[in-house]
Amino acid sequence: MPLYEPYVPTRYTAPLLDYLREGQPAWLDAALGEAGVEASLLSDPEAQLGFAQFDRLLSALGRLSGRRDLGFELGLRITRDTHGPLGQALGRCANVDELLQLASRYSRLMSPSFSLLYRPRAQDAELLWRPAAGMSADTLRAFYEVHVVSLYRLLHDLLGSRLPAYECWLPMARPAHADRYRELRQLRLHFVESPLPEVRTLLKRELLALPLALTGDEGIGGAELAQLQSGVSKARRWSDWVRLMLREADAHQPTQAELAALLNMSAHSLARRLSTERCSYRQLAAEVRHQRACALLREGRLGIAQIAHRLGYGELSNFSHAFRKQQGLGPKAYRQSLRASAGGVADEVPT
Repeated sequence: MPLYEPYVPTRYTAPLLDYLREGQPAWLDAALGEAGVEASLLSDPEAQLGFAQFDRLLSALGRLSGRRDLGFELGLRITRDTHGPLGQALGRCANVDELLQLASRYSRLMSPSFSLLYRPRAQDAELLWRPAAGMSADTLRAFYEVHVVSLYRLLHDLLGSRLPAYECWLPMARPAHADRYRELRQLRLHFVESPLPEVRTLLKRELLALPLALTGDEGIGGAELAQLQSGVSKARRWSDWVRLMLREADAHQPTQAELAALLNMSAHSLARRLSTERCSYRQLAAEVRHQRACALLREGRLGIAQIAHRLGYGELSNFSHAFRKQQGLGPKAYRQSLRASAGGVADEVPT
């Protein structure tokens, strides 16, 4: 899974913005202004939004609209045609297995900000969606939902009533709008903790073998798709992706070797790339883990032992020692200092 310069093609954002414009054009224009996005840019299907721009736009849209289901809404509005040349090629696939192989091979044509890994097996196949760029936690969760819902729509559009039930594991807490997933009748969705930020979908062999009605669309072939994909620029900020993977790991602390394996490179190669950005895995791991610890202690919902588990510590004493080394006081004393500075709290959290 090599890393590439993160951006989002505007053809993936336009359907959501068109939907929102029907309801509240005033705050939509305000969101575009906050993100520094020209409305005229969105009418060009070949244009691109830098990921920082997209992050700001999605954040502004969520805040101004008060909605937390924008990822779900966007996923509903992505069709095969949204994928441009790749979508035309998908329409010529003979069955679901062939379609998923093609989609994973050329996933960077959808967006280089994520990767698709397709693993066929004897009785089923596993489809893994992983982030391939740094992004905020809110944007990552929105993209989780975009992937899950758009995949369902693609399969349902192609198979209709022939679509059998299949399972998907989403690495996030159950959102307030979780009941909306009942609209996706054949999807068996599980909200779970995960050691890595990845969406896992399991499809049975019977589903994969289902034939697709060939559309006869004229479009480019594999050689042309490969040429288009080769034009996607390689990433320059490896540390952003490492920070994201460390930040999103739940009850696990990925090692440098584990992260390097996801990138199909050696731990030494990853270390060398990080060194060009004047940082190291050890430095990033300590920094991100401490930031997460402080945030969880400030939230006040979890006891200190629970926080240690969420951060991947096997022993509470190891967490206390590492936190004291970074902060100058232990986690219990840190939480007490927060309460004192806030004038105390009514509800005590177990320590």
